[in-house]
Amino acid sequence: MKLLLIASDVAFEDRVRRKAAHKGMDVQQSASTRETMEVMEARKGGYLEGYKAAIVDCDGADSDGFAFARYCREVASGVPVVLVSGLAANDQRAAARRAGAAAFFAKSDCIGLMLDLVEQMHGEGETAA
Repeated sequence: MKLLLIASDVAFEDRVRRKAAHKGMDVQQSASTRETMEVMEARKGGYLEGYKAAIVDCDGADSDGFAFARYCREVASGVPVVLVSGLAANDQRAAARRAGAAAFFAKSDCIGLMLDLVEQMHGEGETAA
């Protein structure tokens, strides 16, 4: 399973990569949502083909996870966007839902749950009881 990770937090990126590798997932990195949207625009949305999900850190200086989720909903609706943040305030959760994100997690405790959810969205993991 191939995942796109857009994050500028090196420690978070490393934790996601290690846990994803343990689950047999291939994580590809992108520098920012702005850069990714520019590539998607040039490729008419086809850039995300083959990815099972995009995991986006909302705390990046050059990234707007909410705008990215809205853009993907319009251009690449088959790819779920999972937003993460160090803040994870209720207003961010509501904004994530409005933007069309598949899920929103706090960075501190989300990685295992987040990867399990991505597997479940694609029928590749165990179903939660």
